[in-house]
Amino acid sequence: MRVHLARNGGIAFSLLVLAAAVVLMGEQTSVATQYRVPLVRDWTHRHVVYSAPRSIFENLQVQQQPRYVQQFLRRNVTSRGPVGTPIFDPVSILRRGAQQIQRDWGVVLAAGATQGAGRFPAQYLWNVNASPDCTKDFVTLTTSLAGTGATTVDIFALNNLYITGTSGLCYNPPTVTAPTVLWAFHANVNAAGAPNSSPVLSLAGDQIAWIEGGAGNGTGAVLHILRPGTGSQGTLATPINTSALPAAQYTTSGATYVTCKGTAGQTCELHMTFGNTRDDTTSEPYYDYTLDAVFVGDAAGYLHEFTNVFEGTPAEAGGNWPILMNGGGSALGSPVYDETSANVFVGNIAGNFRAAI
Repeated sequence: MRVHLARNGGIAFSLLVLAAAVVLMGEQTSVATQYRVPLVRDWTHRHVVYSAPRSIFENLQVQQQPRYVQQFLRRNVTSRGPVGTPIFDPVSILRRGAQQIQRDWGVVLAAGATQGAGRFPAQYLWNVNASPDCTKDFVTLTTSLAGTGATTVDIFALNNLYITGTSGLCYNPPTVTAPTVLWAFHANVNAAGAPNSSPVLSLAGDQIAWIEGGAGNGTGAVLHILRPGTGSQGTLATPINTSALPAAQYTTSGATYVTCKGTAGQTCELHMTFGNTRDDTTSEPYYDYTLDAVFVGDAAGYLHEFTNVFEGTPAEAGGNWPILMNGGGSALGSPVYDETSANVFVGNIAGNFRAAI
């Protein structure tokens, strides 16, 4: 049995957000606006669902888990209102008629690019306790483009999201008439590699992780961790080529990455090849906020753990890791970590479902 202690930062974040949420639900006043409550959403939030606490003890337990807090906010906070309203429109999005839901805009990716079946963008909201923010709210997604060509965009983000045709909160002609590229990067390290997963975000929204796969066994999948800088950060046609960054910013060393992040506004990119050099064809990275760890499977049936991903010095876990989850070596699907039992649950393409205890 593995026992993990929650990071103090994660606990403090959870309790602060819940306190702010209580204010939000109890008082729609200017008092609530003093709390900035960010919200992250990615592919994992479709797979982890908390039931209602059955006791005071359970309630205190789950309040320490950022994922429970995020679920609480999504389910209990009403929709954000337009500019001029102090906090939220009291009419929930869920109560709106289906006829009011329509496509607002679309963005054409680079030639030949797709997001990929079963993959999802990651979304960051700067403050659910305020009107939407055109600059700081964003979505990020990967493309399917392979190769190391400097103009191949692998991952990018969009802001100015709130536009509907020729209107909307962020519509500001002639400068802003559609969502804009916040940043765009080329980061593939292998000639046959391609972004092979949905991205996951840090709680602060300042770092992104994703998997590069497709290069085959022997070359190995790659975990990328990116901290975009400030200023001009590329376009879909001309992304920032991370391999052209100075060695202090583009690295395979977790320690160098941490040092890079110490310089405000500087782009930093870390890429770590799976230690067993196995490919990843079907597994998404699962990030646990409390452990600050990523769990991900590979194409040979091994489950990997990467530690201190966003808050410390990133590294692949050693010792018993990676763990062979099936003797047949079938490729693993996407894992899920259960904080209560400290187990990782994962299936494989052969139809087996297992737990790492």
